[in-house]
Amino acid sequence: MARMSLLALFLGMSTVVLVAACGGQVNSAAQTDAVATATPACETPPGMCWLTSGGTKFTSLAKHGPQVSFGGNVYPSCSPDPGDGGQWNHIDHAAGLHFMGTSITVVQCGNMGVIPDGSTSPVTSVNFIEFTGRGWLQGISRKDQPRTPMCFWAHVEDRSEPGSRGQRDDLYKDRYYIRVYDCDTEEIVLELGTDDTSLVPVMVTTGNLQLHESSCP
Repeated sequence: MARMSLLALFLGMSTVVLVAACGGQVNSAAQTDAVATATPACETPPGMCWLTSGGTKFTSLAKHGPQVSFGGNVYPSCSPDPGDGGQWNHIDHAAGLHFMGTSITVVQCGNMGVIPDGSTSPVTSVNFIEFTGRGWLQGISRKDQPRTPMCFWAHVEDRSEPGSRGQRDDLYKDRYYIRVYDCDTEEIVLELGTDDTSLVPVMVTTGNLQLHESSCP
């Protein structure tokens, strides 16, 4: 994915978001008719999990306070139905941008292999979740600014309890990655962590990322 100019984004660039039901992204306008006639069922795949979280990441990019604040819920009670799969907030204070994911689909839950399987509080058999969807992007300083439709993909790791401050071993600190991109061109406008040759999420500074399996099939 290429990176796009934020200036171009907020000078009136038009964006069209094409999505299937339950947050499934449509790759091109040519698929619109197919979506209208073949809507996917809203079902929770087996072996799924759900997420509640909130936290911050402090870096030198932000002079005062955190670089990034984030949090929300994904598939509350392990269902894609409440709130269209949940809600996810990502505020980049250094860039002056606020992204909100309003339609979310869980891609998968699993184990990373670099630490023992599962998480401990609450007890689950998995320690990461990946989710995708759509939402909007807006500047922080101007609330009257139009909200620009965007797509996103995120990866969260629940490595331990505690998973940030209070955890002495960096290996067991929770991790977070997100990219926010134009749904049509796939140009990235916001990213925390890297995903070039391999996925590298960032260690969170404060907060807690908790996976759940209660109510899941």
